[in-house]
Amino acid sequence: MQLQALARQNKEPITIWLNSPGGTVYDGLAIFDTMRDLMRQGIIIKTKAFGTAASMASFLLSAGTPGHRTMLLSARDMTHQHPAGGGPMKTDCNITVNP
Repeated sequence: MQLQALARQNKEPITIWLNSPGGTVYDGLAIFDTMRDLMRQGIIIKTKAFGTAASMASFLLSAGTPGHRTMLLSARDMTHQHPAGGGPMKTDCNITVNP
């Protein structure tokens, strides 16, 4: 709702600062859908990470308007794959064992 309220005030870019260990998928997808809707209306969504952008926060960082996604120098972006069947994927094991 905050993103939509900011968009109604004016058509200037909106900056989302991310510092999060993740969050729930449903809440993250609601934010993602709102971001995409605003971008379709021509509003630039800038995403910036400081601290940690992990899991859903990493996804949202990458969902900003192309050319407007940034991280501060000491920020960390941590993306993971969905565990297939509850364990690591074979390709992940190969990457870890044979870098």
